[in-house]
Amino acid sequence: MSVSQRLKRVFETLYNYELDETSEYGAYGEKYAQNTILQNNWYVFFNRIIPHPTKERFLEIDAIIYAEGAIFCVEIKRYKGKIYFPAKYKTKKVKKKFLFWSYESEEKVFDGYDDSRIIKEKEGNYKEDTFYKEFPNPLKKTRYFIYNLKRYLSKFDSRFAHVYIIPIVGFSDEESDISAIHSIKDGMVYISEIPQVVEYYRNEKFTNSHSKWIIDGLEKLSTWDAVITRTGEYINGIIKGKEFVCKTKEGRIYSEPYKNIKSVNVAREGILSAYDDVKVLKMNGETDNLLCMEGAVNLDRFGENQLHRLRNIKQIIIGTTYLRGENIIL
Repeated sequence: MSVSQRLKRVFETLYNYELDETSEYGAYGEKYAQNTILQNNWYVFFNRIIPHPTKERFLEIDAIIYAEGAIFCVEIKRYKGKIYFPAKYKTKKVKKKFLFWSYESEEKVFDGYDDSRIIKEKEGNYKEDTFYKEFPNPLKKTRYFIYNLKRYLSKFDSRFAHVYIIPIVGFSDEESDISAIHSIKDGMVYISEIPQVVEYYRNEKFTNSHSKWIIDGLEKLSTWDAVITRTGEYINGIIKGKEFVCKTKEGRIYSEPYKNIKSVNVAREGILSAYDDVKVLKMNGETDNLLCMEGAVNLDRFGENQLHRLRNIKQIIIGTTYLRGENIIL
């Protein structure tokens, strides 16, 4: 490899994708929740995705728990401030009198709470003002995921159509005040209280005997693909294309379908190295060892296309293997 080619490789290693502040903030909350959940002896499946029933995208859930004879879908929210349902009002006619005249007047009166939405109320960083932001109720989103999850899993085993799956939304213990909407029964809890919800819905009949068909079905669910950069950034999304391709030291083109790959590990000896040491770990347990001088993956990160060159990557993790086997991802 010529000096100019080596310098080109060096220059390209100077550019790395990084997570934006919002993504990093959310990832921290998910990591905290994962650590809490993993303290229990449960079957847990993190960040599972299924195809959207009508759109060319995916539905995601932060965690699926199979424990105490029941299945739970868990959505994690790291919201700062007070969380509550907005009030509803209705118009009511009120009879009034003025001197000798009677008349009707319309007034707005309180009519309960709208549980399809939540309000986040937060003071400014310098307490200069109070800010309000409205979101769809994440419990509704979780129930929608459950509905489609049961339909999706029923393609593999019809028994999933009749399984009761409980939704949980876990809010940050330190940053969220959910006292206005808190409910163990409804699954609107702090992250630390997720075990209490699992215990509340414990199914005594099946708590000591796990159903293999449920575990097998949940294991069929895919997760996001991920690229771990040399700087340690964990960036998830969908790797586009059907094959991992790179150019080897000998000048030949290596290719392997992503549906056959579990992970790709990349190492280099130094910044001026001419080649990358690549290990392709396949689903059947075999490993291809390569010296690659060129290669890249295209990652669709929720609509943003990212080109990650092999020399900037530490590891590629294929989480969508099953979906690729079903030809859902092109």
